[in-house]
Amino acid sequence: MSRTPRPMSSWRRSRKPGEIALLASARHYDLPRADDRIAAGAVGDGKVGHAELAGIDGAGKTDEGGPVTIKSGPVVLDGADLSSLLTANPGGLRFSRFSWTNVAITAPDKDTPATAAGGNLYTINLGALTAGATFDGSIPLKGAMSIKGLSVQPPTAAVAGQQLKAE
Repeated sequence: MSRTPRPMSSWRRSRKPGEIALLASARHYDLPRADDRIAAGAVGDGKVGHAELAGIDGAGKTDEGGPVTIKSGPVVLDGADLSSLLTANPGGLRFSRFSWTNVAITAPDKDTPATAAGGNLYTINLGALTAGATFDGSIPLKGAMSIKGLSVQPPTAAVAGQQLKAE
């Protein structure tokens, strides 16, 4: 199925009341593919009740030309006040919950040749990253972050891979 890229300003109303969906082919903008769906609900005055990026499936190259990939499940942001971004004051960014799940990243070790036994790619996996916060106006009252299922696997031939193998 072929998809025609749409400009980032291609908005349509979602089937759910109060939700706006942004449809775009991220490849047109040289960005990772975002499963062509970003949804945001309860949007107004720089505040977003719920925003969700369905997933990421992207690939690129390092400055040296090595392959980099990133794939993930949903990225979710709840209770966000992004109005400070409109005034170039990112320090005022607030949210109640953020989550990013099923992240898989591969990137080359620049000091290990691609032709080395086992290749030269680091593999990073993250089961889930969640963060939550409670604010009183602009004052943070409580914050928590959780990282689950994190693994970093260096290439076998890399220095880090050799050190792990020796232990």
